[in-house]
Amino acid sequence: MRDTVVIQGTGGVSVAGIQIAVSAGADVTAFSTSEEKLELLRKLGAKHAINYKNNPNSSREVLDLTGGRGADQVLDVVGASTIAELLRALRQDGLVSAIGFMSASEKHDLIPELIFGAKTIRGLMYGSLGMLQDLSAFVETHKIKPIIAEVFEWNDAKLAYKAMLAQEFVRKIVVRVE
Repeated sequence: MRDTVVIQGTGGVSVAGIQIAVSAGADVTAFSTSEEKLELLRKLGAKHAINYKNNPNSSREVLDLTGGRGADQVLDVVGASTIAELLRALRQDGLVSAIGFMSASEKHDLIPELIFGAKTIRGLMYGSLGMLQDLSAFVETHKIKPIIAEVFEWNDAKLAYKAMLAQEFVRKIVVRVE
């Protein structure tokens, strides 16, 4: 049985996560906020795409798609505002890899979901040298390329930052430093 992975967002980390998960043979369900963004995620190989802004009970949809089992893994790039819903989409003994926090801190009582579901949240900043080497080899073998939305010059770094915060772009924003 293939792993099921839920990945939210359309930024550089999310897009790379989808490319890597699909290349590894996982069934990916992508979460985003607009049909335009969801269509891009489908083109990248997401089997299912859910608008979590229009569907506040998106975990129920994941459970339906997995026959009630839930996703094996979740890549969380948003943080506090979505973590409770993502945990509900996760199977028993599943893993959430938290790699970002775009939202302001909100209080959620996650303990019952973690204990009774035997679920795990793992924070990721960056990995070891060995992990980076493994990732680099995987990316090279599977010919995974970053999908760049726009390249800003260093003098326009503030504009790039504002664009990132406004989530105007689907894909990676690059600031060129020369």
